[in-house]
Amino acid sequence: MLIKKLICLLFVFLFTNLFLNGCEKSEENAAIIPEVALEGQLLQAATKKTNQTHYELTNSEFAEYVNYNYEGKCMYIAGLKPFAEFGTTNEGSVALNLEENILIFGMTKCNDTGTGSIDGPHVYFKMDMETGEILEKKFSPAPDYVLFAAEDLEEHEGEIISLSDERLLEIGRFFAMLIAEIEADFVASLEDN
Repeated sequence: MLIKKLICLLFVFLFTNLFLNGCEKSEENAAIIPEVALEGQLLQAATKKTNQTHYELTNSEFAEYVNYNYEGKCMYIAGLKPFAEFGTTNEGSVALNLEENILIFGMTKCNDTGTGSIDGPHVYFKMDMETGEILEKKFSPAPDYVLFAAEDLEEHEGEIISLSDERLLEIGRFFAMLIAEIEADFVASLEDN
């Protein structure tokens, strides 16, 4: 039992480290310029740190923590708030593939097993940013909580977050807009220097 917990913790650590230290590098590192003027509302109340490789937000209106990698065009998110389906404790990532013009989203809802890891139902999808079409989606169930010695969470065992394509598109558009705002803020900071 202890070995399974350690393996699970190691997996979560490696997954988190991947997104904090950089996602798959894109061939094209051009800034994303939005087609419409953005109001900047998503970033107003956040504490942010910016450098040449990462944009970090803490305690924003939409998440407890966000780390965006400019070079890899990917984002690590913890504590996503606007989408109730994921609860208040969650962890995930968003990445852009500029060559194929797709957004890739993955989020895991935490059911608090006490292991120190985020484990629960997982939502994954790919969205074509040009057509607004969902290209791929996968809804993975919550794990067998008996393995975590968390019998009090047994009612959540096998829980699935199943979302309509319309809701997935809403989530995808939210993150496309957020990334566009972050990129626009980065471009503006470069122009100021």
